[in-house]
Amino acid sequence: GFIQKEQINYEQGGYYHVYYPTDPTQIANDMQRKLNDWYAKMGQLIQEFEDKYEHAEADIEMPAQS
Repeated sequence: GFIQKEQINYEQGGYYHVYYPTDPTQIANDMQRKLNDWYAKMGQLIQEFEDKYEHAEADIEMPAQS
């Protein structure tokens, strides 16, 4: 994520959170990885679609013309 959260605990009990920004390089690397994963998945789905339906049109019987 863009923001990191750290919990600070009080010795007497209780806690509070400190928020700070994530390193921009880490954010960019994470976004690139997610994009690459998405792109690979879309390629796989397109290939599965093509494998399943590339001959479907030829398998459909055409109705007799009268």
